[in-house]
Amino acid sequence: MAPIFGSKDEKPPPLSGPVPLNWVRNKNGNFFKFATFDVQRAGLAGGGVFVIWHSGAKPGWVMVGASGDLAKSIGALLNDPEVLQYNARGGLFLTWTLIRPEYHAGVIKFLRESMKPLIDRDPTSPADVEAIPVMAPGGASRPTE
Repeated sequence: MAPIFGSKDEKPPPLSGPVPLNWVRNKNGNFFKFATFDVQRAGLAGGGVFVIWHSGAKPGWVMVGASGDLAKSIGALLNDPEVLQYNARGGLFLTWTLIRPEYHAGVIKFLRESMKPLIDRDPTSPADVEAIPVMAPGGASRPTE
């Protein structure tokens, strides 16, 4: 899968609205269940942006992040008690999208501002980083399964 916004040699077109991202789903077309996610089996490789959320009566965005090594970053979160505590709220779900590193900060800034995740460990985005509007997983402002 090629990273969003083309290759390093291509200049992206000007944005005219939120960019639809290719949020990865499992072979059945569903988002991944966090509790049973296997990094190796999913073939997770490369860098990009990930989103974790919980479903239930009041679904909520749990965490958004960017990483140059998604397998390592998500693998570490699979045993993180702060993240896992939200599994009791209807189950945790996960997706990611491959994005070139130079766009990570702008996409993360937009997702943090629009989703207001329950866990936000990363430093605040610098003021000079322009938010890049993107579509949330499922194209919704509220999390879905």
